[in-house]
Amino acid sequence: MIQVESLTKDYAGWRAINNVSFSVKKGEILGFLGPNGAGKTTTMRILTGYLPPTSGTATIAGFDVEKQSLDARRQIGYMPESVPLYKDLTVRDYLDFVARLRQIPKDKRKSAMDVAMEKSNTTDVADVFIGKLSKGYRQRVGIAQAVIHEPAVMILDEPTEGLDPGQRIDTRRLIRDLAKEHTVVLSTHILPEVEATCDRILIINRGHIVAQDTPEGLSGKMKKGQRLEALVVAQEDHVRLALQDVVGITSLHTEAMPENRRRVVVEGEPDVDLRRAVSRALVIADIDLIELRTEQASLEDIFLELTTSDTEPRDDRETHAAAPAAAADDDDDDEDDEEPEAEREEKPKWAETAASTGAAAIAAASVDDPEPEPEPEPVAKPEATPEPEPEPKPAPAVRGTPGRAPPAPRPRAGASVRAQASALTRAPAWAQAPAWAQAPAGAQAPAWARAPACARAPA
Repeated sequence: MIQVESLTKDYAGWRAINNVSFSVKKGEILGFLGPNGAGKTTTMRILTGYLPPTSGTATIAGFDVEKQSLDARRQIGYMPESVPLYKDLTVRDYLDFVARLRQIPKDKRKSAMDVAMEKSNTTDVADVFIGKLSKGYRQRVGIAQAVIHEPAVMILDEPTEGLDPGQRIDTRRLIRDLAKEHTVVLSTHILPEVEATCDRILIINRGHIVAQDTPEGLSGKMKKGQRLEALVVAQEDHVRLALQDVVGITSLHTEAMPENRRRVVVEGEPDVDLRRAVSRALVIADIDLIELRTEQASLEDIFLELTTSDTEPRDDRETHAAAPAAAADDDDDDEDDEEPEAEREEKPKWAETAASTGAAAIAAASVDDPEPEPEPEPVAKPEATPEPEPEPKPAPAVRGTPGRAPPAPRPRAGASVRAQASALTRAPAWAQAPAWAQAPAGAQAPAWARAPACARAPA
């Protein structure tokens, strides 16, 4: 029903899938597994006609998905992980809308809707708005829209995602019922769902098919040796003594259990069936054997071993693209490791201080022994000058208007010209310096602070 041969898809220098080939028979449920980025979504999009392949072929019910795209799409019912549902429509109205898109004739539309709702178990909510349905019922409506046109192939992407255990059981039963009339491709991350539902498993990793077989066949291929687990009532020494002569046992481990019971794990060679020999040896040794079963590799163990191996083939483009980048990284590392000789020398004290203390600290730290500051030059002694004539006492201050300077004192009539000039040029009493700020008697200003001779008042 589905035939894929050497399918390859490139994205701008990156190869998503490389030489993928597989087939699915009519009425078969195929579990499509792989880690994130392995190529599952790309493969499913090519099968559904959303993406063209770079090379290779894929046919659905005999129609090429690239050359006969419309005919191939009519044979496919696709349920994406996020189903595009209209929450303001009832289930019946939504399926009627999908039937029109699928170009189902008007006289067959109602019967097609009834059959789709019956297959998906949504008949009891036909007149309920989709926005009011639970997550499980919405998933069922998604399945109904995928089967309404009776396709030959159904592709389901994560159909049980977000469902509770009861809803998962119902969805699993529904998928098995659909496989009676359709070929089903199931993509999911829930490994127990695949193990309980699928007839065959295909595992893809890094764009390559790494395994495809039935769950039992995969378990047999991954079996590195037989492993038996027995539950007995005996002591450890008694068990080891009873099994020491059994041919094919490679290791023996025991674990004490309540009520004097003991768990015995026996590992043996792959081609030797130890069940009969172990049970017979225990019974002959008069050991009560309560349980004996064979342990097989689970699907989870198989998946992890196939998808986490470092020996898996890589795409040539990825390898060639990564090589120059790795070489460039190596060169950069070498340059970083080789520090210039100038940088390896011990940095002077001024260079360490400059970054934090500024130019002033650089100057202070640039020498080890700073020079002593030069002594100041001695100030020349002032020349002897005659004592100035005593000035007349200032007139008493005149109280004036607040905020305004008092008027200057007027010279008295009959006073000499010099006395009048002195009275007019003296500062008022309020502007004179206080007694504590005046120079002591006999103190003279230095020569450099005295007014020059040209600026002195005439005698």
